[in-house]
Parts: sequence; structure tokens; C-alpha cells
Amino acid sequence: MRIASNGRQRSKCARLKALIDDPKILVVSGVYDGFSCRVVQAAGFEHAAISGAGTSESRLGAPDVGIMSLEDNLAGARAMAAGVDIPLLADGDTGYGNAINVYLRLDAR
Repeated sequence: MRIASNGRQRSKCARLKALIDDPKILVVSGVYDGFSCRVVQAAGFEHAAISGAGTSESRLGAPDVGIMSLEDNLAGARAMAAGVDIPLLADGDTGYGNAINVYLRLDAR
């Protein structure tokens, strides 16, 4: 399904919303870096999902056990999104800690 508006490409957000609203089953490929995003786009997928575990393993060489911060994940997602024309879906991960982490971050200011 090619989504266009008056011959112009719609925003990634609008295209993703249209794909989600479509009654057909949405098959999503997982991506973890810029190269995997480009491979998925070249394969013809109209969207992809960022894998938190894959991103952690790709960027840090370590499993997704809470080492990456929100800022690390945002930087990775921004870099991936900038390299492709397809919309990417990302989750909020595990919340980045508990009350102690919040206290330490506020204390660091």
C-alpha cells in the first residue's frame, strides 16, 4: 500500500498512523542500527520497529539489561530515523530505573 497525499509524501507519523489504522495485519521488521533500517527499507517494508535489545547490543556490545540511558536510546532512534524514509516504531523500554535513579538524576543537576 503506497500512501500519498495530493502527489506529495506524507509525514512518517501520518503514514504510520494510516498503516496502524488499516484493518490488514501489520507485519513489522525489527531494526537496530542505520544499516538494518536501510536493508529493511530496500526490501520494501513500509515501516519498521526499533529493537531495544538489538540497539543495546549494536551500540554497546552488551545485552539490554538497563545499561543504556534514555538519552542513548533517543540518540540511536534519531540516527536510525534520519537515515530512512520509512516510519520507525519505538517502545519506551523498561522505564529506565526506579525511584533511586530518579533521585540520582535530580541530585546530579
